[in-house]
Amino acid sequence: MVETRMLGEETPTRRAAQPLMEEGLDRHDAIQAIGWVLIEFMSDLMDAPDYTEPNARYFAALERLTVEE
Repeated sequence: MVETRMLGEETPTRRAAQPLMEEGLDRHDAIQAIGWVLIEFMSDLMDAPDYTEPNARYFAALERLTVEE
């Protein structure tokens, strides 16, 4: 049996959404919170581009994301 995986399962985005939903956010709000992290990351990247490994900072921010934030 071959297991297929979607791209979302290969990135920290899905791993960030699940705990947010377990803490009480609905799917829409969890996705919106992740979107805000992405917006902040993109804004920071535009101000001070880091082309060496830009995704590492974004993925780290997703791992720190909580409902309180």
